[in-house]
Amino acid sequence: MQRSASVDYIHRASARRPDGCTGRGRSTPLALEDRQPPAEDNHHREDALMPCLAIVEDDRYLAEILGAATNQAGWRCVQFWNVADALDHDKLKDFDLALVDVVTPRKDAFEFIAAMVERKLRIPIALTSVHWEYLRLAASLAQSHRIDLRCVLPKPITIDRFKKILSNFTQDQPHHPIASPNRILLEK
Repeated sequence: MQRSASVDYIHRASARRPDGCTGRGRSTPLALEDRQPPAEDNHHREDALMPCLAIVEDDRYLAEILGAATNQAGWRCVQFWNVADALDHDKLKDFDLALVDVVTPRKDAFEFIAAMVERKLRIPIALTSVHWEYLRLAASLAQSHRIDLRCVLPKPITIDRFKKILSNFTQDQPHHPIASPNRILLEK
């Protein structure tokens, strides 16, 4: 069976390690039987030092592309298809950043923010949506609960903008993301 170039790109981007994180930008996917343990344990130590992003996005195509961009930027990532799955993850507190789509099935970003407040989770978040009003409301809610809201990303998201946010985050830049939460709340 022959694949088109775009399907092959997505297939490569979706190769996952057994721990749930995506691969580190492999050029080809590896079948399970072809996977070999790393020659030395330094690979796992290096991965443990890499920042890890939780992507909560119901659009699987977008999630896969953002996952590939995350790996290219030197991050690990775990993808969740909705907020309920992300909240069920027992190590949610260990993520360095969470990119959350405001509107997802089963639960939405408002419930994610409420759960963060209830569980006293202190992870920085970035919000994204095509719905400007929901995005503004979610950003206001996060700020009112003093959640570390790094940025809001109105869709469509470009890969360059996304990588810039990851770069700013890892360089401990002050909160000067592509779209600052305060600015978007004031824009119409």
